[in-house]
Amino acid sequence: MSYGKQDPQYTRELFIRGALVEGEFDTRLPFFAHNRKLVADIAQT
Repeated sequence: MSYGKQDPQYTRELFIRGALVEGEFDTRLPFFAHNRKLVADIAQT
């Protein structure tokens, strides 16, 4: 189900939490690898 048109703010929050924070995003894009490294570095401190 696409929430984008119904609730764009909630959809954005879901994407940030699931894909960017939790890593539930299957991609080889460089920004994502960089983001995962930042999350790992922060978790180690």
